[in-house]
Amino acid sequence: MTNTKFKRPRALVRCVALLAIAITVAACADRAGEAVNKQASYDQQLRELLQRPDINDAVSRYDRMRADISDRIAAEIGLSPWKKDNGTRAGCREFPDVDDGEKESAQLGTWFVGAAIPDDKWPQAVAIFSEITSKYGFESPPRVLVDRPGNHEVTAADPWGADATLGTEVGTILGLLTGCHPTATGRMRHAPTTSSSTPT
Repeated sequence: MTNTKFKRPRALVRCVALLAIAITVAACADRAGEAVNKQASYDQQLRELLQRPDINDAVSRYDRMRADISDRIAAEIGLSPWKKDNGTRAGCREFPDVDDGEKESAQLGTWFVGAAIPDDKWPQAVAIFSEITSKYGFESPPRVLVDRPGNHEVTAADPWGADATLGTEVGTILGLLTGCHPTATGRMRHAPTTSSSTPT
């Protein structure tokens, strides 16, 4: 009779080894799948980000918009001169798979006047704000945040995540927080390469 006493442990060892190999292969496949998914997510987010103007161009555009609004309010309501605070720039949470050095948002310096818009002229100020911001792609009409005697505030958003605000109480403010935009460096890094040869 064949003694099988020592065959079973060897079979068990083979089974355990095969199981370990299977687990390792599955783990590698999972990691490879995660890497593929992360790359696909990055590519999609980067494409969407690069459809937006870079942060410098966006800031210039929003400042032109605010200049249009402040000029109209000064001319039609008599509120001037407008002063400006310094703004700040920071990273942004949108497009989380894109590196921070390739994206940026900005809290633009507040434009302000040390006088309030009178209650009877507030609707006119809102109409000016709504007309001009809508020309720059912001929602219209703006959303009302505060509306009571001596204290008013409206805000509007654009498709890129910017929020423009007009408010008045003791003084009057015109603020803007941008959405997430590519940095100039990030856009250059991903600019399509062009051939130096002359097309025939």
